[in-house]
Amino acid sequence: MLTEYYERNGIERLHLDYILKAPFVLEVNEEKYERRRELTRRLKNASMSVLIEYRRKNNKPKFNEILKNIIENNKKQKKAEKARILEMMNRMNRAEEEKQENYINESESKQIHDFLVDMEK
Repeated sequence: MLTEYYERNGIERLHLDYILKAPFVLEVNEEKYERRRELTRRLKNASMSVLIEYRRKNNKPKFNEILKNIIENNKKQKKAEKARILEMMNRMNRAEEEKQENYINESESKQIHDFLVDMEK
C-alpha cells in the first residue's frame, strides 16, 4: 500500500532501518514475535506517512517550477483574452448584420408605397 503511494506521488523509496529487532535473544514465542513484527511494520509505515506528508507541506518550489507556472499563467491569460476579443468581435458582427436587415432598399419601399396607394383606392 505504501509503495503504491510512493509510485503515485513520484517519491523515491525511503527506508527506516533504525527500528531494529531486540538485540537479545530470549525464549521466542512465535505468536509474540509475529505480532511484534507486524507492529514494527505498522510503526514504520506510519512514520513514513508522517514524513512524506511533512516533506510535501514544506516543499519549497524550485526556480524552474516558478518560471514554468508564470509562463503557463501568461499563456492562459492570453488565450482567455483572445477568446474574449473574438466573442466581442462576433457580437459586433451580429449587431451589424441585424442593423443591415432592418433597412429596406428602394425597390421594397416603392412596392410598399404602391401597395398603400392601392389600399387607399
